[in-house]
Amino acid sequence: MADDGYVVIAPFWQIHDTSPSDAEVEALIRNSITYLETRNDVDIERIGLTGFCAGGRYTMLSLPQIKEFESGVACYGFPYTG
Repeated sequence: MADDGYVVIAPFWQIHDTSPSDAEVEALIRNSITYLETRNDVDIERIGLTGFCAGGRYTMLSLPQIKEFESGVACYGFPYTG
């Protein structure tokens, strides 16, 4: 994907809390996008998201909700809670 010019966000979602709310993780992801939009070396039309386990869950939850993402890979995880 990098060869095709994509920058992929792989957030370390447990950085502030071991069990953050979905809203906290969404804010982290949106803040990451905002930061990438300020960089001259990032094509804003080629931003992706990836994650493993709970990160995969957040990937599946975020891809349909955040319009800036053009691609994403959820390695595993389930998009529901409980």
